[in-house]
Amino acid sequence: MKLIRSSFLLMFVCLFLSNIIFAQAYNNPESVVYDAANDRYLVSNKGDGDIISAPKTDPNNISIFCTGFATSIRGITIIGNTVWCAGTHSNGTSQVLYNFDLNTGNYIKEILIGGGNFINDVVSGETGFIYVSDGNINKIYKVNTNDGSFSDLNFGGANGLLFDETNNRLIYTDDTPINGSQISAIDLATNTSSVLIANPNFQGLDGLTVDHLGNYYVSAWSDNTVYRYDPNFTSLVVASTGHNGVDHSGAADIFYDQVNNVLAIPNFTANTVDFIPFTQLSAYENEINIPNEFQLHQNFPNPFNPNTTIFYDVSKESNIRVTVFDLLGREIVTLVDDAKPAGCRSVNWDGRNYVGNLVNAGIYIYQIEAEGFIQTKKMVLLK
Repeated sequence: MKLIRSSFLLMFVCLFLSNIIFAQAYNNPESVVYDAANDRYLVSNKGDGDIISAPKTDPNNISIFCTGFATSIRGITIIGNTVWCAGTHSNGTSQVLYNFDLNTGNYIKEILIGGGNFINDVVSGETGFIYVSDGNINKIYKVNTNDGSFSDLNFGGANGLLFDETNNRLIYTDDTPINGSQISAIDLATNTSSVLIANPNFQGLDGLTVDHLGNYYVSAWSDNTVYRYDPNFTSLVVASTGHNGVDHSGAADIFYDQVNNVLAIPNFTANTVDFIPFTQLSAYENEINIPNEFQLHQNFPNPFNPNTTIFYDVSKESNIRVTVFDLLGREIVTLVDDAKPAGCRSVNWDGRNYVGNLVNAGIYIYQIEAEGFIQTKKMVLLK
C-alpha cells in the first residue's frame, strides 16, 4: 500500500514538474519587448497565451510572467508601468486587449475589440492611445486605453505596426498581397496613406522596428530574413538570416532594444528567440559602416528624465559641435566641440547646464554643426 501511495506521489510530482517545464517554454513566440525597469525581455506566446519573461543577463533562464487569460497572445507593447497584449480570449473567439502590471504581472483590465477577427500587432501611439492590426480582416484600429473606445482607420492590409513619433506617422506592413508585400505609412495629421516600399520580390513581411540610428528593420517569414533600410527607406541590406549558425525560422514581430542595442527576433516555428547585438548585425553588410552624410538623429529615450542619448552621423573627419538650447535660443550646454572621425556617434546629456545644475522640465532644442552643415531637433525633459 505504501508502495502504491509512493508511486502515485512520484507520478504526481513528475506530472507537476513536467507541466511547469512545459509551461515555461516558448510556444510559437510572436512578439518581444524590453522591460527596462526589470532588465528583462517579455515574449508573447501565440501558441498557448502565455507571456514569457527572459532576463537580459540570462535570456535562456525563462519563466512565466502571466498565464491563463487567453488562448493566444500575439502583439505586446509596454506603456508606463504596464504591458498591453493583443490576443484571443480564453473563450476562444473574442478579440481582446489585456493590460497587466509590469512589476507584478497582475491583471488590470481588458478592452474587447468588437468585430475583430484576429488582432495581431499592437504598438503604443500618442498619449492614451494604442494601435492594433487585424490581419484576417485587414484593419487597423486606434484604441483609447482610458475609456476602451476604438475606431477603424480604414486602411487595410496591415500586419506589423510601428509608431514613428518623430514623423507623426504609423508605418505598417502587409504580408499576403498577390504582387508582393509593401511597407506603407499613415500620416496621422492628415489620415492619408502612402507606400514607402513596393518590392514585388517581398512576400510575408511581418514585424517592423527601428534602431538607435533611425534605421528601419523588417522581418519576412517567407524567407526567414531580416532586412534593414536607412532612415529614408532608400538603401536596403540584409541585416540577418540567422544567429550563432542557426537560420531564423518563421521570423515574426522583431523588436530593437534601443537601451542595449540588441535586435530580438522571435522564431515562430522553431520556438526560440534570437537576441543579436548591433555589432553582429553590422557584420552582415561586409563593409565599413561609414555614413554618407552628416546627420542628426532623434535622441533616445524621448521624453527622458534626466538622461538621454543623442545620436549623430559623421561622414568624414571633421570638427563637430553638438549644443543644447532652450526654446528662447539660449545656449544651455555644449556636449561636443572637437574633431571626430567618420562613423556613427553618440553623446549623453544628463539634463544639466554649464554649471552642473539640473534644468527645468520642458522642450529643448539640440543642434549639430559640421563644416557648414547645421541640423536641429527637439527633445522633451520630464520631471
